[in-house]
Amino acid sequence: MLRIFLWRIVFEVFEFFHWLKLSGPKRYYFAFGGNLDPTVLKNRGIGILDEEYWNLEDHRLVFDQQGPFHGSGFASIQEAIGHQVYGKVYRISFVDQVRLHCFEAAIFLKKYRIVSAPYKNGHNLFFYQTSSSKEGLRPTQEYKDKILAGYKDSPGPAKKFVDDLKETLVLKTIEPAKNINFLISDYRLLGALFERLLRWYDNLCFSVFLKLIWKRGIVVKL
Repeated sequence: MLRIFLWRIVFEVFEFFHWLKLSGPKRYYFAFGGNLDPTVLKNRGIGILDEEYWNLEDHRLVFDQQGPFHGSGFASIQEAIGHQVYGKVYRISFVDQVRLHCFEAAIFLKKYRIVSAPYKNGHNLFFYQTSSSKEGLRPTQEYKDKILAGYKDSPGPAKKFVDDLKETLVLKTIEPAKNINFLISDYRLLGALFERLLRWYDNLCFSVFLKLIWKRGIVVKL
């Protein structure tokens, strides 16, 4: 539960910095999932200073981050020799980088890991990789369409990647997920005896997060 409140405090501090128009050093963010849709970052108030399509070598796009529906998955990246992931590199400020970490629940809540990779001119880029990979997940049609919207003006070399993405199977049945796995990725972590207790605690934390913390900030307007 403490992790939720720490997440909120950091989010509020950096939202205040954003309100003061502070920026800090520039960072390079590699987007490949829902954030490819320009309206997503715009709605989050992330200031894009520059952008370009970029090919991340020896990685592949997967949908292995548990979503809100049974069998649904959000996009992530895994290392895979010989594969490529086309996406966009956004140049953003350090303040917006931390705010983005909060939006993506990558700090304290640790839904994603923050991974660094070489970019160009001596710079590194960063992207998000799921911290709890699950097999057999599929994107919803809405989520897949959101990603494809970000590729509508992509360059020629990205065509095969985009065509393969279009062929990705989507989730057919929309049912709420039984396992939330909000803060606890494995309810059997302490054995079958404590499974029910961990599931109850995780559901409680998620309920507190949604009802009391997610939209109750002083500065943050979500």
